Amino acid sequence: MSTIRKIELKDGRETYEIKASRGRKKAPLTMRWEPPQGWSRRAIERELNRVAADFERRVNSGEVISRAEQKEIDRLAELERQKIYTVERYAAEVFMPVKEPQMSVNSVNNFRGVIKTWINPYIGEMPIDEVSAADIQRIFTVMQEQGKSSATMQKCKVVLNLIFKMAYMQDLIEKNPLDKVIVPKTSKDKKIKAQTVESFNADELKYILSCLKDEPKKWQLYIKILIQTGCRRGEVTALCWRDIDFESGEVVISKSATYDTGKKETIIGSPKSGKSRTVYISDELLQELKAFRVNQAKENCISPYIFTREDGSGGCMHAQTPTRYFQKFGQKYNVNGFHPHKLRHSFASLALVNGVDIVTIAELLGHADPAITLRVYSHSNEIAKQQAASLVRNLLAGNQ
Repeated sequence: MSTIRKIELKDGRETYEIKASRGRKKAPLTMRWEPPQGWSRRAIERELNRVAADFERRVNSGEVISRAEQKEIDRLAELERQKIYTVERYAAEVFMPVKEPQMSVNSVNNFRGVIKTWINPYIGEMPIDEVSAADIQRIFTVMQEQGKSSATMQKCKVVLNLIFKMAYMQDLIEKNPLDKVIVPKTSKDKKIKAQTVESFNADELKYILSCLKDEPKKWQLYIKILIQTGCRRGEVTALCWRDIDFESGEVVISKSATYDTGKKETIIGSPKSGKSRTVYISDELLQELKAFRVNQAKENCISPYIFTREDGSGGCMHAQTPTRYFQKFGQKYNVNGFHPHKLRHSFASLALVNGVDIVTIAELLGHADPAITLRVYSHSNEIAKQQAASLVRNLLAGNQ
C-alpha cells in the first residue's frame, strides 16, 4: 500500500512524496513527483494516483530497489564475473603458477613468450569456456600467413593444449577445443634449408686466443673454458670454485645461470639436461685460475663464484653479460659471429673430426641422447667418417 504526502517548496511550488511499503522486513521506498505548472487540482489528483499505483507495482515486482540493494547486487555480480576466467587471466593466475616450479627458466620464458605473442592477442580476452576450435585455428592461420615454421606452430599448440587441458581437468570447460585443431604444415614446395652449424676451425680459434692477451683476465679465463670444454654460456657463468678439482683438472657442471625475463633477474638452476657432468681443462688453465682466485681475494671479493658482478658484491655475473662482451670482442678483433654457443659448436666439431666418438662428445656436451649430437653435428660426423675410411684405405694400400 502506498501513501502520498504533499510538500510545499520554498519557492511556492508543490511536490508530492510517494512511499510504497514492502512489508515488515524491508524499508519502504519513496519517490518524488511534481505536477506541471497550470494543471487543475482534478488533473493533478488523477495523474498522482496513476503515478502512485505504477510506482507501487514496480516496487512489488522488484523493478525498483534501494541504492544499498543495487550496490549489493553489483558487488555479487562482480564476484561472479571474477569467477569466469578469461584465457589471459587463467594463464597468468592459474596455469603458469602451477607449471613454473616444474620447468626450467628457459622453458618458463618460452611459455611466457608464446602466451604473450600468440595467445593473448587473439583469444586472451575471451572467457575460457567460450573459446572454440575455430578461434584457436585462426591463430595458426595467422602464423602460417606470416611464414612461421611447423616447429613454431607445434610449440604454440603444446602451450595451448596444456592450458586448456588443465582447465578441462578443473571442470572450467566441458571439452578441450584443441582436440579439433589441426596445425598446418609448411608447404612442401618451399625449399628446405639444410641445417648448418657455424663453428670456428683450429686456426680461427688460435687467432681468438691470441687476441685474449689484451683482454681482462676474467674474460680470458671465461673464453678459454668455453673453448676447452664446449660448455654452454650459462654453465660457465654459474661455475663455482668448488666445482673445480685443481689436482685432476676435472670440472663438475651442475648449475646454469639463466636470465628470467619475468622476474628480471639471474636465476641459478640445473643444466639443460637436468643432470650434472664432468668436463676437463688443461693444467695451464688450472694455474691461471689459481692465480685469478688469489687476485680475487686480494681485491676483497670473496665469492663462491668464479665470474662475479662488476659491483664487487660477489654475486654471480649477470647471465646476459657474456653476450654483450662477445659482441664487442667480435667487433674489436673482426671475428664474425663471435658468440659463446659458436665456441661450443667448435669444440664438438673439432672433436668429431679428430676421432672422438659421438657418445663421448654427447656426454661432454650434456646432451641427453647421442642422437641429438648426431643430428646437430651430422656434417662434422660425415667428415670424420670420410677420414676414417681414408685411413683404412691408406693402411690397406700400405700393407699391399
